[in-house]
Amino acid sequence: MISSVEEFILLLKKWNSESARVRLVASFVDAQIATCRGVLRLSGPITGIDEQTKVFRIGDQDQFAMIAFAGCRLGYGTGDDVELSSQLGDAEKLEDLVCLVTPSAVSICIYTVK
Repeated sequence: MISSVEEFILLLKKWNSESARVRLVASFVDAQIATCRGVLRLSGPITGIDEQTKVFRIGDQDQFAMIAFAGCRLGYGTGDDVELSSQLGDAEKLEDLVCLVTPSAVSICIYTVK
């Protein structure tokens, strides 16, 4: 179970060394305007980890995301989250799932599929 930033970095390194195809789902909601929301989906390998600044990169040259996780709340799960499940295909069985919640309430879930 992921309980610290250090353990999350170890998981990122594991995914990187295994060249695992990692998936990312981010949910953006404006607390002031409930109808202002968005979902971003991205899939690819972990292509960079900066332990000092607590930033990792997922994707390739053409499509990527850089995620800074310093100051985020970390949670480890199984994919039973209803909102996340609605973004997954029916046949997908999650292997690892880590959710980051930023101070501005952006939710970012990073996971692998069996």
